[in-house]
Amino acid sequence: MEEKIAENIKEERGKNAKPLFMQRLAGGLIDVCIIFLVYWGLMNLFMRSSMAYYYNRNETEMSEIRDGYYLESGYGEKVVLTEENENQYSTYIVYTDEDETKYVVVKKDNPSDVEKEKLVTYLNNDKRYQTLYFDSRVIVYGISALAGFISTCTFLMVVPLFNKRRVSIGGLFSEQGLFSLRFESYAHWYHVVLRYFFIYIFEFALPFLFFELYTFFVVPLIFLLVASINHNGRCFHDFVTRTKLIDKRTYSPMVEIED
Repeated sequence: MEEKIAENIKEERGKNAKPLFMQRLAGGLIDVCIIFLVYWGLMNLFMRSSMAYYYNRNETEMSEIRDGYYLESGYGEKVVLTEENENQYSTYIVYTDEDETKYVVVKKDNPSDVEKEKLVTYLNNDKRYQTLYFDSRVIVYGISALAGFISTCTFLMVVPLFNKRRVSIGGLFSEQGLFSLRFESYAHWYHVVLRYFFIYIFEFALPFLFFELYTFFVVPLIFLLVASINHNGRCFHDFVTRTKLIDKRTYSPMVEIED
């Protein structure tokens, strides 16, 4: 029965036809959700580990500098700690006055525009603060790149290497396959590896510098649109590796190659 349905689809759409829009959309949503959830879990784990030591140290020093400018600019104010409010300000840095009074620095309810401008000016002109801010961004990017590598590598390279159709979990559920244009059969292992590293470097790591977390949603959306309007349904990584995604029901190899 399934073979008959597949033959009918081949006759209707042709051999090795690109996936339907809904197939790509469904597969993409599954992959994005899985990869993002794993990435998010790894980021939370890494940011609570010793890997984030220098980031946390920088953030503490930045907060101390910022608190000083809060008071100097009038953007913030002191709040004396008492038994009643100490839980409310448990995450703030605690300072001690000359008379041993403990306090925290908080943003005022309605700071004026002048006070905001003063604060921004102070922070922009503080070289130490700007250095710490840059270093923190670099550390976060490095940890994000590692978490992204682990999550994408697992589901975009390891999983495809261990199934005949050479596709991710989303591709398996949406009945897609990765097709080699050269061999006219399902892609070989090195197609998957090369394809993955191109995706990771040019479609995750570099865009992440600009879009950060939005990369998980912006880039797949762009490629979904590109693949939809492209005659063969190919994206940049497909052109580089000479592959394309197909509807597995239309699969028709020239020669069946076993890896």
